[in-house]
Amino acid sequence: MLLALLGDDDAQVRARTAQALGRHETAPALALLPALRDADPGVRGAALLSLVRLRGRRVTPRVPFE
Repeated sequence: MLLALLGDDDAQVRARTAQALGRHETAPALALLPALRDADPGVRGAALLSLVRLRGRRVTPRVPFE
């Protein structure tokens, strides 16, 4: 259910979902990658911070900077 919210129409919902995923030990880091390309900068920032939090627990995916 939580992963589905990354596709919500509301940017605030997407950003909070990305933040929540960063706090879960079992969160799939790969699920956050599409959020790095979100149109909203708050969503992108939340996804990036969540990936940083997950870094010690998972393999760090490459972060696409454009």
